[in-house]
Amino acid sequence: MSTGSDGYFYNVKTVRSDPRLAYVLLKEARSRTLERTLGVPRDQQFLLTLILLGMAGRAAAARSQRALNALPGRPSRNGLLIGSSMLDEAVHLLAGDSTPDAPLVGSMVALALLAALVRPGVHDIRAVARTARAELARIPQYVVRLNRPDESPSSS
Repeated sequence: MSTGSDGYFYNVKTVRSDPRLAYVLLKEARSRTLERTLGVPRDQQFLLTLILLGMAGRAAAARSQRALNALPGRPSRNGLLIGSSMLDEAVHLLAGDSTPDAPLVGSMVALALLAALVRPGVHDIRAVARTARAELARIPQYVVRLNRPDESPSSS
């Protein structure tokens, strides 16, 4: 028993799996949006799109520069040494007499906590990089098919 929603989900999967179709739909959406909001005819939309992208890039660069300037600078070498020794002494005070022979227990605990905090972010970055690499690997196949429409993909 098939419902009407099965066809809809098939179409959504098709759009997600075919970058050419997604590109055509995004291009049409951009064109209609520029035509309706700004009244720009289709033959002048490419230049307007370049100008808008440049403005957005400049705004993003300025905002990121402000955010980076607001961050505190790198700690000095003396500050790192003092912080490490304070952390080490704090761990020795908490652990008691069982840790006097382990000189850098505090530093190891700090490194373990830092690794635990950073691991999800690194995992996300690696997943995005794998996805981007897979998508980029698919692009030459589509470029070849677009340049030779009379040949079928299996006639290599």
